[in-house]
Amino acid sequence: MTFARTGKEWENNLALLRQFYPALAGALDDCREDETEFETKVEQSAGGAPTLLINGIYAHSRRDPAREASRAAAAILGASPVPAFFVLGFGLGYTAEAAAALKPDAIPVVVERSRALFRLALRTRDLSAFLSGGKAVLVIGGQSGGVTAALEILQRGGITGGSAVIKNKTLCEASASWYDDAEKRIRVWASRDDINRATLRRFGRRWTGNLGANIHAIRDVPGIRFFEGLLGESGIPVFLAAAGPTLDAAGAHLAEIGERCVTVAADTSLRFFTERGAPCDFVVSVDPQYWNARHLYHTASSGACLVAESAVYPPALRFFKKRLLCRSLFPLGRYVEDRCDPKGALGAGGSVATTAWDFARFLGPSVIWIAGLDLAFPALHTHFKGALFEELAHSASARFVPAETAALTALLAGGPFTAPAADGGAVLTDRRLALYAAWFENAFSASKIPSRAVKSAPAGLAVAGLSALDIGELLALPRRRAEIAALLEKGFGRIDGEFFDAAAVEKRTKNFDEAVGSLRSGLREIARLAEAGAELIRAASFQKSGSAERLRALDRINEKISSSPVKDAAGFLFPPADELEAQLGESDPLARHLEFSALFYNALREAAAFTLGKLG
Repeated sequence: MTFARTGKEWENNLALLRQFYPALAGALDDCREDETEFETKVEQSAGGAPTLLINGIYAHSRRDPAREASRAAAAILGASPVPAFFVLGFGLGYTAEAAAALKPDAIPVVVERSRALFRLALRTRDLSAFLSGGKAVLVIGGQSGGVTAALEILQRGGITGGSAVIKNKTLCEASASWYDDAEKRIRVWASRDDINRATLRRFGRRWTGNLGANIHAIRDVPGIRFFEGLLGESGIPVFLAAAGPTLDAAGAHLAEIGERCVTVAADTSLRFFTERGAPCDFVVSVDPQYWNARHLYHTASSGACLVAESAVYPPALRFFKKRLLCRSLFPLGRYVEDRCDPKGALGAGGSVATTAWDFARFLGPSVIWIAGLDLAFPALHTHFKGALFEELAHSASARFVPAETAALTALLAGGPFTAPAADGGAVLTDRRLALYAAWFENAFSASKIPSRAVKSAPAGLAVAGLSALDIGELLALPRRRAEIAALLEKGFGRIDGEFFDAAAVEKRTKNFDEAVGSLRSGLREIARLAEAGAELIRAASFQKSGSAERLRALDRINEKISSSPVKDAAGFLFPPADELEAQLGESDPLARHLEFSALFYNALREAAAFTLGKLG
């Protein structure tokens, strides 16, 4: 039986769309419900509610679609809290509604291939409860890559993982390639939480130690802000050198490229320039490890200006005469910068290549030419010929552990899989590189500056928004090195006149001393509060007499900690809550709460004390 609509559904839903999603409302005004690639039909279910058929297959239950949706949402979302959930295939909205009711604190993200189908849902059912408040993130129609914008919204809100995906089987099978791509982007994005947690566990103390050693650089080294938009009116392009195997294709042309472009290298590829005697304008380094600093050894002769994050391995800052800092990626560095000298922010997607690309964009060029951004292992190679990784593998090579063993380990370590290549074929990549690819796709779509890959064979991973052009097109551009030199001199001249002005130095020094002083005193106070909280819990009489007053005392301690301006810097090394919960042994709710609080205070005190010790 065909379901009869009243017309009020569309009016109610459209009013909310215009209030909370005006751009989508405008797009739906120009959309017709028959603009779909499949046959749709709305019927009345046995219970009287509307249900949907796609190509003759039910997308919802033919008996009770709301009840079926509630069961599906409960089965996938479970009882544990989730910060966000994704609904792939909206249909008539039953599943999205049920999931939102089950998890009212979570952010719903609807991913629907067909705008016409979404319009049909709005004309069929009153979805005002779901749409009210504009809490949901709606990705309706367009390219599947549009889901990356929704992921960026979640990340800006502090959500980096822990989400769930609910799929409508019928709809996802009807547009399989579209939904498969969207789900892949979601899965890769969600894996960042695990990757970031593992990275913090491995390098968190190194980052903190480096920041402590480099803290005076925040006062003494100028920021990239002096170069923001430097190329904006000139039409001069940037050439970015990443360290992938296809960088070799540009090797013979580096000098000519430098005549036409501002050249930017990731730290891993700077030696590609120095070994060929080609100048490099900027080199970007944000990794805190000693081995990463090795890429910069014996490269100061390149004349490049170092663009670094303040947590880099300390000697790296001493290798270069010209240095710039970008905004710190960590709360410890940002606390001092914000009070002393803001540097200028760059994006970070986990790889130096992501930050190097964003610095290239920061300069405001007409176009960014890129070589070596493979995000894969073309011809089973990991880096350009002569890269430090390759040299170290050969230097450590032995009869039973040849250099090929190190190469094989690198290929297998990240969970390799085959994916589409830029030349239309297939190429080996892994989970880590796929994560970087998702970052670049989002960055390319958000940027107004086009990015062009230097075409080479074999090709790297296919990345949406990165079109490959023959290097001949780059070399056909006019020579502009004299103009480039004048613009760079203008940027460094601003630094001499503004940053190193005597009055500016005096003011910055005063602000720096006050910032570091307040940081130290704040860390000491948090350590003291954490110790006081732990002592309250250790008191033998806690659960006997006076427990209510002690709980109130703990609340006061928690309030002081949460209101401290240095809490983020103190808690940077703090372990995730689920790791603390895994250590709990008590079953009684109060005893479990106290046990968790004791672990919390001890971990916070240790993190604050360690950070304070590194500041000297």
